[in-house]
Amino acid sequence: MANRDRNLLLLFDRPQEPLFFPRQDGNKEVVFEVSPEYVADRYKPIYGDLQGRFGSEDQDKITVKRPPSCLTSINSRG
Repeated sequence: MANRDRNLLLLFDRPQEPLFFPRQDGNKEVVFEVSPEYVADRYKPIYGDLQGRFGSEDQDKITVKRPPSCLTSINSRG
């Protein structure tokens, strides 16, 4: 559970930056692995290059998964 909490907090660290930029968790860098469908249109043509540029072997990786189908049918606008 603590790992999930940490991952969620890292998601909100520097919310104005794209998710493929590394985040800091103490002395360790963390990278979010995001499906191309969640990448903004302006980054899609260069998404593969960006993943390679910011990802390295010594970083922790957090995979952003597709939400369950029951959650996608909820109207978030009220």
